[in-house]
Amino acid sequence: MIKPVNYEPSQHFGENPTSVLPASHWLIQQFGNYQPDGHTGIDYPCPSGTPVKAVTAGTVLHVGWFGGSYADNPYWIAPGFAGFCYVVDHGDFVGIYAHCLEGGTRVKAGQRVSEGQVLGLSGNTGGSTGDHLHFETLPDGWITNSRMYGRINPATILARISTQSATIETPKEDTLSAAEKDEIIRAIRAEGAKDRAYLKALAYSGWLDEKGGKHPGFMLVIEEEQRRAADDRHNLPKRVAAAVWGTVVKRASGPINALQDLVNGATASMKTEPAVAEILEDVREDNKPEAAAVLSADPTPVADPEKES
Repeated sequence: MIKPVNYEPSQHFGENPTSVLPASHWLIQQFGNYQPDGHTGIDYPCPSGTPVKAVTAGTVLHVGWFGGSYADNPYWIAPGFAGFCYVVDHGDFVGIYAHCLEGGTRVKAGQRVSEGQVLGLSGNTGGSTGDHLHFETLPDGWITNSRMYGRINPATILARISTQSATIETPKEDTLSAAEKDEIIRAIRAEGAKDRAYLKALAYSGWLDEKGGKHPGFMLVIEEEQRRAADDRHNLPKRVAAAVWGTVVKRASGPINALQDLVNGATASMKTEPAVAEILEDVREDNKPEAAAVLSADPTPVADPEKES
């Protein structure tokens, strides 16, 4: 025997009888005189989503919400108030686990459960004012049309909890045969092969996103970037030359690119070379000191004849 959740109670059996509360009390205002003789179970203030365990072995009788009214089920469980429930026949008593989380079900009606097996998750469904598990017990031969609707104090049931049932046994290690080990290894390798095939498909075939957009495989993207980088290295000198010689300069005749300007300058220079050579030859023949000094590479100044005389 164990507790359904590992939390201390926040409300015990028989507490807060609504028959003695004034009509202005919030419990009466919200729920009416729903527990005239007091609380019909034990409340455990556990967070929503806490695993709820079978207190002992038994058979699941009901999972979920109840329909109709309380009189339409043999346990007199108020459908809207109890919320999502697990009802388990534990042999000499029936356990009712109420206000559980809808959708956290781990068992189904008719299933045999062992002590400590998770039934579902705690919640805050039905007539609940906060996250908690409501646990109550009906003994064999219960009479619902009686005090506490036939419920008995769950503490008397849980008092059977012994050191033995609370002891956690260390599971024994299973020994696998060679054939079983080989089968596991083959299964792992098969899954690995599937993963490799999937990654290869992503790498080269690409994929579709959730909107249907086509994306190229990442290996194709890498290869394309590598190709562009190689093209850049090969074509860089050409692009630099084109950028330099394609620069436009302004001349009297109008805009012209730098390369054409250089060609025009070289052509003009070649045209003037004969005339320059003829001038130099005339200077040498006339032996004019002033012209010779200007055209000669020798920077020595020419003497003034008038000053010398």
